[in-house]
Amino acid sequence: MNKKLVAAVAKQMGGMKNLKESAADICKYGAGAGVTGFIYYTETEAFTKRNFTKIMTLLNEYADDMGLNAIELMYGFNCFKDMSVHEIFDGLTNKNSDDRTTIYNGLAWFALEEAARSLEAC
Repeated sequence: MNKKLVAAVAKQMGGMKNLKESAADICKYGAGAGVTGFIYYTETEAFTKRNFTKIMTLLNEYADDMGLNAIELMYGFNCFKDMSVHEIFDGLTNKNSDDRTTIYNGLAWFALEEAARSLEAC
């Protein structure tokens, strides 16, 4: 896990102490349960925009490890369960896509959950 991405997640949550205190709950319940700094689309979209390269690097590393590409990996995310591969790709690559906010929210949640896992070893 990229330490700079963990630090960015911690900053979004108000500090490393908050991330460490919440890590077990994030691991158990996921980001969708509501986590400070990752609740509103305005928060998650801004977070992803600021950290897009770091998030995509991590996503691509995980996908490579699984023998997938990033889109295939994202297709398996619960938050994208009602989306097609085309919608995911469009939301990821087209800044005017109707799906962009949903994709950026899911990427922020991915970063949050992976940061929690890196601290909690869940």
